[in-house]
Amino acid sequence: MAAVIARLYELGFAAERTTDSAAERQWYRRDDVGELSREEAAVIAQRVVPAFARANDLPDRADTLTDLVAMTLHRCFVTNVVHADSPLGTLHGECGRAVEEATRAQLGAARASELGKAIEADLAAGRSSKPD
Repeated sequence: MAAVIARLYELGFAAERTTDSAAERQWYRRDDVGELSREEAAVIAQRVVPAFARANDLPDRADTLTDLVAMTLHRCFVTNVVHADSPLGTLHGECGRAVEEATRAQLGAARASELGKAIEADLAAGRSSKPD
């Protein structure tokens, strides 16, 4: 079990052993996993985008950008398959590039690249799904 938890952390997911025996017997259905991915995407966007918007003097666009980044991350999470033997950080680069591409029209190339890198850094930090 410790090896599984360690690998999940390496892949950027929070994991812990539960003492709830009902939870141990239940597998998540595909729709449940998609919803968890949507929640995770929203948490990451809410953690990264407001700080990015403040640093780039874009306070009036923070909400719109947060929504766009959350939607883009969710799409990235559910369309990219990560296997146990996938290289560490596989999703980090994919999702960072997806955010950069999705925001380029609104932010311009340089700022979109900066936001994509901020998302990559957040994913690489392996934070839990709790907002800061």
